[in-house]
Amino acid sequence: MKHANALGALRRCLDDPVMAYSSETLCSTMVLIIVQTLPGLNPTYARGHSVGAAQILKGRGFTGPKDDFESKLLLSLRGPVAVEGLINDQISMTQQQWKDLVYNQIDIDNIDGQMMKCLARLPDLMHRGRCTLRSSSLPTTHLLEVQKEVRALRDSFGPTLESLRQRWNDTDITIATQFPEFIHSRSIIHAHFSRSYGMALAVGIILNCMLAALDGNAHEVSQASAQLSDEVLDLADAVDQYRPLGTIYMVLCLAAAWVGATNPEKKIIIEIRLVDYKTDVLGPVATHYPAGLELIETRFSLK
Repeated sequence: MKHANALGALRRCLDDPVMAYSSETLCSTMVLIIVQTLPGLNPTYARGHSVGAAQILKGRGFTGPKDDFESKLLLSLRGPVAVEGLINDQISMTQQQWKDLVYNQIDIDNIDGQMMKCLARLPDLMHRGRCTLRSSSLPTTHLLEVQKEVRALRDSFGPTLESLRQRWNDTDITIATQFPEFIHSRSIIHAHFSRSYGMALAVGIILNCMLAALDGNAHEVSQASAQLSDEVLDLADAVDQYRPLGTIYMVLCLAAAWVGATNPEKKIIIEIRLVDYKTDVLGPVATHYPAGLELIETRFSLK
């Protein structure tokens, strides 16, 4: 009943031309995304709210946060919207709108912000790459242009991934030198580092899949993807202590790892781990839901 009342209140806010683009409405959308991600609820609803959040952000314009509260709210919302954009064509933004979505003064100059900037470029590049490969009327120069952009993004993302990997491996040193005020809250920083590192691994795999589709030379990137998949699997074991809420991102990471893995036996291991992590979101019914991994592979491979 409370959930239904909340949905009704949100719909009334969205019908109001002023309230539709307010901080309060954005916050309500974020809360509903969180609530509907909890075990036992249909994940389609949470995905729908991510689409709704994207529409609100587009409608209000990317003029930047009005205050510190809205800055942190946008920092929280951008992740679910960007991730949903990877697999859902209902979220449609221009390259500039994606760039504006992830721009935030809080992390503009650090490696977490750099990772988010790369993630936010993927939906538009995937759409353009898919259209290019499907169309027989577009000139070859169009394909070469997208291919060049993906390769350049992959190359520029390499140092960011390596920095996040190094930070994860040196968590204790990093906390002591850069975040001494959190020395007694190691688990909070550790969980954050793991999330950024895991998302970076997923981004790396997706870029490899896109490049293989556009370039036609899969050998170079398949080995790199397999290595990143192994890292995701190792990370899944290391962050088990932060389940369930602190590891929801692992569903995407493990799905990407399955796509990137080249060994059939490794794929089976990853899929078993993925179903295990999905129980944190879907509850016991996770084993009854189709994994949808082939569909995700199709998306990442621009088919």
